[in-house]
Amino acid sequence: MSDLTESWGLPSTRWRNNRGREPNVSNTLGGGARVTTVFMRDAKGDDASAITVLSGQLGYATSTGEVEANLRAIADSPRHRVIVACRDDDSVVGWIHVLISLRVASRPFGELGGFGHTGR
Repeated sequence: MSDLTESWGLPSTRWRNNRGREPNVSNTLGGGARVTTVFMRDAKGDDASAITVLSGQLGYATSTGEVEANLRAIADSPRHRVIVACRDDDSVVGWIHVLISLRVASRPFGELGGFGHTGR
């Protein structure tokens, strides 16, 4: 998928960590308890099953086939992006769909199209 910011001439906000992945989000809580490390990447077809499960947990009834078809359509659109949050083993623990919205009387803006997460 292309970087959404490129199509609007905005500065890119993408960066990589030392593994070539999107940045890790990690923290250590007081007392030394470790928070799970996750990384973010563009969603791919193989993520459809996990996205379907996460969506179902929030009450969105969909099928893996429908999610796969939607991911393919979104991948072809320069104004949409689906990003997944993954553990180090690449298991998907969350997703977010963002898109550039166009309105007649305002400048283009980013809009949240949907999200899902494990809650952990």
